[in-house]
Amino acid sequence: MRLATLFSFFLALAFLAPPEAHAQTYAFEAEDATLSDSDPDDADPGAEVRDASTDTNVSGTFTGTGFVALQKGVITVDISSVPAGEYDLSVNYASPFGLKYEYVDVDGVRYGDSAECTESFTFADTAVWTPLALADATTGTVTVDGTTGTLVITACYGYTYFDSVTLTAPGSGGMTIAEARAAGVDAEVTVSGTVTRAAGAFSYFQDETGGLAIRQTSGAFFDDIASGTITPGTVIEVTGTISQFPSDPRGGILQLNGPDLTSYTVVSQGDAPDAQEVTLQELIDNGEQYESELVQVSGLTTASTGTFAAGTSYEVTDVSATLTDGLRIPNADDTAIDGTDIPSGAFTATGIVGQFTPSSNPDPAAGYQVLVIASGDVEADTPPVGGFTFEAEDGAVSDPLPDDTEPGAEVRDATTDTNVPADYTGTGFVALQKGALTIDISGLEPGEYNLSVRYAAPFGDTKYEYVDVDGVRYGDSAECTESFAFPEATAWTNLALTDASSGTVTVDGSTGTLVITACYGYTYYDSVTLTPLVAPGTETPAASGGIALGRAAPNPFGTSARIPFSLEQAETVRLTVYDVLGREVAVLANGPMASGDHEAVLSGASLRSGVYIVRLTAGDASVVTRVTLQK
Repeated sequence: MRLATLFSFFLALAFLAPPEAHAQTYAFEAEDATLSDSDPDDADPGAEVRDASTDTNVSGTFTGTGFVALQKGVITVDISSVPAGEYDLSVNYASPFGLKYEYVDVDGVRYGDSAECTESFTFADTAVWTPLALADATTGTVTVDGTTGTLVITACYGYTYFDSVTLTAPGSGGMTIAEARAAGVDAEVTVSGTVTRAAGAFSYFQDETGGLAIRQTSGAFFDDIASGTITPGTVIEVTGTISQFPSDPRGGILQLNGPDLTSYTVVSQGDAPDAQEVTLQELIDNGEQYESELVQVSGLTTASTGTFAAGTSYEVTDVSATLTDGLRIPNADDTAIDGTDIPSGAFTATGIVGQFTPSSNPDPAAGYQVLVIASGDVEADTPPVGGFTFEAEDGAVSDPLPDDTEPGAEVRDATTDTNVPADYTGTGFVALQKGALTIDISGLEPGEYNLSVRYAAPFGDTKYEYVDVDGVRYGDSAECTESFAFPEATAWTNLALTDASSGTVTVDGSTGTLVITACYGYTYYDSVTLTPLVAPGTETPAASGGIALGRAAPNPFGTSARIPFSLEQAETVRLTVYDVLGREVAVLANGPMASGDHEAVLSGASLRSGVYIVRLTAGDASVVTRVTLQK
């Protein structure tokens, strides 16, 4: 889906082109498959993941992060998620070294269109990425029955390059969901897709082009949801008339409502599609593209406390933006999230994109939010490496003016101080006005750490406090001569303390303490967290275990940064970017890669200015570097 695809649909409608038959499609990237080499002692790999930087024998555009060059090996694709049935099989391939023949087995059965190699498929000579339908000479289609859960391509007479493999179940007609959405209100449509969420009166389903909502408060479809016949992963085909809720010219959710759903068929049962990873800024900018689709937003925080309430919207923030009504808990019968705890720290929300249009908002493209429905749709984030959290009340407090009637530093709880909510962690918190809070960090291994606190500042305006780690002072403000700024916060709030010069803090064991000293209080502290840039016990240089991570360029950057890395041998790698709170904000590489030099690009478009940690992992080896975004 996305803009280019939607444009093609709109263009087709403009020329009154009839809708094409719609089919359920399952696409697999070859580079994500399992590769094996039939002759591992040969200097030339039998099956290897490559990309445009490591192989220039083919032209055109491949999908995903790379492709597989198959000479003497085997590509095994996991198709266990594909429902049983008959499918058309196609590949995107190139054969730059002449005509080739390769074996193809689906769930243990071999198919082919040629007697060459004894039942194989023919791959014509081409140095350009080319889509090719693989029609079996006898059946035409292939059968998926779950016997092995695999689709296996074995080299017979290679070299052949594979980009992707697609299985398509012929549908009974209709249109894509994007075409149905483009047809608009009062259009009669027949569409099919996979259910992503279903609870109470509402269900949502999507295909590769878009999503739609179905609302049924009674009847057979409603009963099938209640009984579990229709559940996430169910493939359905529906016919009905599209309406919009609310019926407001400023916009709303397109749906099949009540009697507007004239018929439906349960086609098969499989797995729900993976949620698309988005940011709040993407929902603000392009919410319509994601309407009624399953998405996931990570690194969210909220000032709200207590438990989630049905029929309520919550303000949430991620690294890209703040969305006033960005998280929605549907009505009690339509969600399992009502009554569950609101996370006190960063969390990930998985759900359906809906649209909330308050009367004060004239913008039809605004108001998009994530509806959390299923149990587990809200999960607390786990730091990327082992973080160490210290409860403030377990530290030592000192008061420079002990005879003052108002203590300078004091441990309190909900029974002695009602200025802040009672959802603090541990047994209490520290109210710091004129004193110091000293935390013992002598148990930490030496190294670079991200520093964050959970704090509140309920008495107006910004406060400033000194922070010393192992005798070294850090800060982001010249106020109070090198101190950290703590904005007004009436609820417990997670705050990354990013030093203006280094970004991080250094633990070296000199004093074994972290000291917070009041400069311009009153500030309340719940906990302090130190998160190492690399997990304890691993190496910290930029090269380790056969992998190396170069310096980002430019650094600092404003639009994008190039991040070079190299592998001594082919590896399965993950190149991930985190903010200073340990929240994952981008994945730049994830999967098998060839040996040699590589380069990834980090875009700053959806990120806020600040320091980010780039981490390259392969096997047990891990290396990190820092990059700074300045907009």
